[in-house]
Amino acid sequence: MSNVNDAVHRQFAHECQQAEDIIRHIVQQGNRETSGRPSFDESPLKPWIIEMAKTVLVYSVKTTSCLYGTMQGHGILLKRLPSPHESLTRWSAPLFVKFQFKGAGLMFGKETRSAFSVCTTMEFEQSFLAGDGSRPLHGIEFASSCGSGMSEKTDVLTIPFGEGIDMVSTSLVHGPIFGVSFMKGSMAVDTEKNTVLYGTASAKDILEGDKVPPPHEFQPLYGELNRIVNRVEKVSINPARMSASLERFSSGTDPERVLILNDGSVMRDS
Repeated sequence: MSNVNDAVHRQFAHECQQAEDIIRHIVQQGNRETSGRPSFDESPLKPWIIEMAKTVLVYSVKTTSCLYGTMQGHGILLKRLPSPHESLTRWSAPLFVKFQFKGAGLMFGKETRSAFSVCTTMEFEQSFLAGDGSRPLHGIEFASSCGSGMSEKTDVLTIPFGEGIDMVSTSLVHGPIFGVSFMKGSMAVDTEKNTVLYGTASAKDILEGDKVPPPHEFQPLYGELNRIVNRVEKVSINPARMSASLERFSSGTDPERVLILNDGSVMRDS
């Protein structure tokens, strides 16, 4: 029994390390491309976006294509849990997910994509769990890369699941791949891995936080997310304004003619 528990602890620690590595590599590459000075004390997305997250998805996928292509990978889904105090941020245990896609088109090459995504509405989680832990996805995938670089474009995995879903993603891509392809597949609960680590707990049990406590091996990742969230000043924001700002965060303006600064604060156009 002790050997089994040790194996579970090691697996949790390994999965946490993988997620931390994805975030760190995204931050490092982003800083190289913007300032040439990589930093470990940064955020993969603007902190005010992560502060609004209802769910966080960290994943890695590999694409291989020569007219016919496949894309496979894995990741974790975290849910932000209710907290008795606004300064205390709580996260669920990680729900392990997997991705399997097939595609056809004029695409050639190999690519590894590591991504950090947040969804600011509950619809993402609800839509995913409504499909019995498997959600079909499809779309057109455009690729043009050689070497390593950052990408903030929407890929087939972060295309909205439906109405009312606001998802923001940034990713690090590596490898030569060019072309366009129609991809079809699914994001699904990794039942085998979750069973090994949680036993008979359902995906809903894992994300709700009541029946499955967050594993202490994931405290380094929780701590990093909380550090980012706590950098944002807690202010009351109109929901419509928040949505408009999300849609236009890359351009730095919203319909009310305000400039959104890097820390999430705003400067009105007088």
